[in-house]
Amino acid sequence: MIALLLSFAWDVLPRRPALQESPRLAEAGDRVERVVTEAYITRVVAMKDAAARNLLITQAYGDLSLEVADLLGSGAAINWCTMAAWASRRAGQSIRGEDLPGQQYVARAAARVPGARFLVDTMRDVSREVGEGNREVFLEVAPAFAGFVRAFRAGDEALAAFFAAFTKGPPDRGGQDILRRAFECYLEAARAPAGKRKAELLYAANLYVALQEQTRLQGRIAAAMPGGPTTRALVTKAMLELELGGGTAIHRLGADLPDGPFGEHLEALEDPELVTFVLRFDADIASTCGSRAERWDALADRMRFIVELFRLHGSDASLFEEPLSAAEWLALTGRVRPRRPFASRPPL
Repeated sequence: MIALLLSFAWDVLPRRPALQESPRLAEAGDRVERVVTEAYITRVVAMKDAAARNLLITQAYGDLSLEVADLLGSGAAINWCTMAAWASRRAGQSIRGEDLPGQQYVARAAARVPGARFLVDTMRDVSREVGEGNREVFLEVAPAFAGFVRAFRAGDEALAAFFAAFTKGPPDRGGQDILRRAFECYLEAARAPAGKRKAELLYAANLYVALQEQTRLQGRIAAAMPGGPTTRALVTKAMLELELGGGTAIHRLGADLPDGPFGEHLEALEDPELVTFVLRFDADIASTCGSRAERWDALADRMRFIVELFRLHGSDASLFEEPLSAAEWLALTGRVRPRRPFASRPPL
């Protein structure tokens, strides 16, 4: 996501531009690795080109999603990385300047057409903020997922060290208490049999990671949204969308999500901690009514939408598909993507 959700740039008109190989995106094709380690994450974050970096971030989220799902075992629903891969894909369209049809022609005319320079500068600012937000969330959250996978496989001593490394405090003060709580839920879910308890633990974990990263992104999102409160409300309602599962679902962020059914075992929530968290953002816990974001630059609005989004798609197997198809990867980078060294989709 976004990270989760970074899909906050403009969707002014339907746009499906022909993908074209770019010399700068070839760097992503040359550097991609399919097993996501902390060392690999460090190398990706250090890349200067935001567009090439985004392709690797999007791919890494997709690969981490499957590794985490494999670790969580039978009955596992989607995890935070599953959704983040699709949000990062959407962010990449903004970073590469694909938001406005004919954007390249606007750029060429900027020096001659009154007002065009302002539009180009605005699009450049949006691209920069989206790219930095994409990088910052990946820098914090991806090492946690990669470290969790490694520690889980190594045993209890490694897990104890993993949990001890989180920074104390709330996310708005630089802390990671809620991120730590997310991985406590992931760990309990990995050890739980398939069923309602496991599904609710995974849902809670996903929401805790979402709150961590959305809190971190607040400044970036506010900087990327154009105009004042009224303009931002109009932009949210009319222009923002998130595509999931290769077109399986396209959601307008300023419109209510479809009315269920929710993911398996998530129709009636039972865990008191989870119910309290959901009610913090969503007054109508029984349906998706009111799930729309009035303004995407408002943290509470984003979280209300995200709470319902993860619940609605909790068991959506299409989200485990590659966020960038083999054809898209080849078209963008001019390189054939290496195969994953693990299963293409985990059992739900």
